[in-house]
Parts: sequence; C-alpha cells; structure tokens
Amino acid sequence: HPDDETLGCGGILAEVASRGYPVTVIIATNGEASHPASPTHSPDDLARIRRTEASDAMSVLAPGCRLVLLDLPDGRLDEAGPALRAAIADAVGAGPAWLLTTWEQDRHPDHAACSRAARRVAADHPARTIAEYPIWAWHWGDPAGHDLPVAAMTRIPVSDAAAAARQRA
Repeated sequence: HPDDETLGCGGILAEVASRGYPVTVIIATNGEASHPASPTHSPDDLARIRRTEASDAMSVLAPGCRLVLLDLPDGRLDEAGPALRAAIADAVGAGPAWLLTTWEQDRHPDHAACSRAARRVAADHPARTIAEYPIWAWHWGDPAGHDLPVAAMTRIPVSDAAAAARQRA
C-alpha cells in the first residue's frame, strides 16, 4: 500500500539512496479500499491521491528511484501472487539485492501476501536478502507479551539525514 514503504523502511530507503545504490520501490496496490465508508473520497479518488503521495514521498526519500505501481486489488493480493512475484523478480534481476517487505505476521492479508511473494523470489537466488518490517503491529502488539517477537527483531540505524528525510516524506 502507498505509505507502507515510507512508514516501514523510509529511513533505510533514504540511507541506501544517499549512498548511491539503486532503489526500486514496488507498491502492489493503490490503497483504494483503505476507507470504504469515506463520505468525501471514492475508491478511485483514494487511489489517485495515494499514488501521488507515494511519488512525492519517493522524491524525498530516494530521488530518481524506480517506482513501480502495480495497481493490484487492494485487500486481495493473494489473488495476484504470480503478478506480484513477477514484478519483484523483475525489479531485483539476477544480481544481489535486499528485499524489504511488509511483515507476514502483521495481521493484514496484503502484508502477508507481499511477504510470501518476496520470500519466494528471495529463495530463487542466493544473492537476495530479505527483511520484513511491521506496519500494523503497533495497533495490536504488546512488546512485553508473546504476540510480538521483539527479541527476534532488529533495528537498522540510519543517519540523521535519512531519518529527517523519512519524517519529511
């Protein structure tokens, strides 16, 4: 969804881009189903707004990055697994790559579908590393409880400039 990349790994995107590495961001859906009862924005309006927001965010985080907007059905990414895997495979090519994706256990079906697709692509090539980031866990997770594997999580520090870029985005 547009904004998951900014919220979940925006600092990393900014850090990597600032070091001159190529960045490709794939946004599987336009987030058009995010506010089904909105009295002010239709799903088409939301899709258009969120696509623009994603483009604007990337111009701050990773200027010149390749932004791929797949327009897959929001809330139904499981139905689009082959298309999603093909887009990820195309983006990473044959070379080494980091795949950053939403966390499979984030309790959102689209986040889980993206994780599964990225894992399958990463499994096809040993030079691909995958990391997952939570988006919705802060709504339901309890760091002191058993539902959030805090001990298994890793924080990836970024520069002050990258953190500021994420905040602006």
